Amino acid sequence: MPVPSRPPRRPEPPGRAAMLTGGDRLVRALQTSLVTVRFRTDPRFCTEALESGSAEGVGLLVDAKRGIVLTDRHSAPQSLGAIEVTLAGCATVDAEVFFIHPQHNIALLRCDPIAVEMLIKGKLPLKSARFAKGKKACLRPGESVHFVGFDSQGNTFSDQCKVSAVYLPSGKDEFPPWTVPRFRERNLEIVVLTDTPEDARGGVLCDSRGEVRAIFASFDFQSARREETTENFGIPANVFLPLLEAIKTSPDQQPEVRSLDVEVSAVDLATLARGASKLPKPWVEAVRKRCGQQGQVARAICACRVLSTGVSHGLLQPGDVLLSIAGRTITQALDVEEALRPKKERKPSKGKRKRQEDIPICFLRDGKEAVVSVSPTILRSEDDTDLVIWAGLVLRRTPRCILERCGTSVAPRAGGVFVQSVLAGSPAESRELHPHCFLMEMDGQPIRELSDVLHRDQIDRKQNRHAGWVRLLLLDMNGQEHVKAIQRDTLFFPTFMLHRSAERWHCTQKS
Repeated sequence: MPVPSRPPRRPEPPGRAAMLTGGDRLVRALQTSLVTVRFRTDPRFCTEALESGSAEGVGLLVDAKRGIVLTDRHSAPQSLGAIEVTLAGCATVDAEVFFIHPQHNIALLRCDPIAVEMLIKGKLPLKSARFAKGKKACLRPGESVHFVGFDSQGNTFSDQCKVSAVYLPSGKDEFPPWTVPRFRERNLEIVVLTDTPEDARGGVLCDSRGEVRAIFASFDFQSARREETTENFGIPANVFLPLLEAIKTSPDQQPEVRSLDVEVSAVDLATLARGASKLPKPWVEAVRKRCGQQGQVARAICACRVLSTGVSHGLLQPGDVLLSIAGRTITQALDVEEALRPKKERKPSKGKRKRQEDIPICFLRDGKEAVVSVSPTILRSEDDTDLVIWAGLVLRRTPRCILERCGTSVAPRAGGVFVQSVLAGSPAESRELHPHCFLMEMDGQPIRELSDVLHRDQIDRKQNRHAGWVRLLLLDMNGQEHVKAIQRDTLFFPTFMLHRSAERWHCTQKS
């Protein structure tokens, strides 16, 4: 069974002499900000990580004093595990997951603050990366940029590249859903390079002055052959700059992300015009202008999936073309996020909670304009803080990606406890229980959250039924119910709870 996290290791300051001195001007300018990230965990407790339980990637130091690193969800998929960050190619420190973006392939790490302070005092010149602002924070097809990053051997290099396309993957080009429910990128215009540097492991896309315009991140997805695949694409700076600004404003508070619980796709304006009697002229001009600047065919943004348990269910439908949100014209997927961000206002007085107002959404359905008001969902870091191991079942709180994977018929019936995996040799495996289903009932008692499982376990111990049979009602992801009986083995498979506190993960035996 898992053991508590080990105390952090503190490196010896290597000093300035240990810095890499080779490479061109951009390499020397960015090597104090680029880092490598290594993640590993027990494969039995992979919730978002690949089946191997390990990953390696690249990150960017965005706050040198506090040791905040920007990376992707491939490199830091979950907090349950060990994360090591190598700074400036010469000092390795422990790190923890601070924030995992609930919608995009972005994660923030926080390095051991004492170790970072020791390195800075030891004259290791760590620097926060500089980011492009305004129009430079987004990329356009045909632009020349500089790639600075690592190859598969860990060497830092730079290369001049050209942007091939910046587009929203839609239709056959979208990231396919996983067979095993996991995070899937959506609602993001990715950057594709014409001549991706050979053997590039990851890095940044910057201008000639070394200002970062995009991170070159690793995206995990499932191929047509159902194989785990990783490919690199760029994420423009204007996607994550608001996140970094929120961290800077409130260092100890995790950012909030507002969502309509809708997945969007792009549709050609010419195709849309054939099915609509009349399109709003100002909106059409705005779409054509924006797409013309991007070197793309004029495309509109429409809803393709609506989460059946989300705030937009019953208000928006697949196929609705988004015209404006909160008065902001929608010409790209990022406009949706920017329209939902709260305006800077005076903080509410102490003791009063700020009221969230509904946001008007203007859309086109069946050739006619309509307006609805929606109160956005507030999403926080998409990471587990609790896991329960009961009779060999690894249980977690039902994550958002699983509800998206279920579909409209199953998601409303889904419970709050999800069976992530089944431990080998356990009572659950001997009774042929399969993972990736919802735990609905135990002995006829409804299970809505992980605490209900622990409560039932406590009752069984008080009544001396800890080794008896328990009847389970399970709901699979296709909507089929299954009834299974398990005879518990509290000697070899007792109940454990894994809990993440402010500092580290803790393992507690409950029976």
